[in-house]
Amino acid sequence: MRMSSVSLPDPELSVKPALSDEQKQARLATEIEKSEKLAASQLQMAEWFLSQGKNDIAKRRLQLLMETLPQSEASQQARKLLQGL
Repeated sequence: MRMSSVSLPDPELSVKPALSDEQKQARLATEIEKSEKLAASQLQMAEWFLSQGKNDIAKRRLQLLMETLPQSEASQQARKLLQGL
């Protein structure tokens, strides 16, 4: 019975090239945009719960938004909404 040999990948071939400053900035901008969209979506959901009279659920969602995405514009709006509850 013959056993097959297992070869390990060459580590030099799996090294990714370093990103340029422009590529890093582009990735950062993309991630910020994704975060802002997520935060806006979470804010919309909380506002919907408020419109349905489910203030306790809305309050939890607004607090979670402020904790998870504190730098977003939606987080600032969430803070204002919470002050009004």
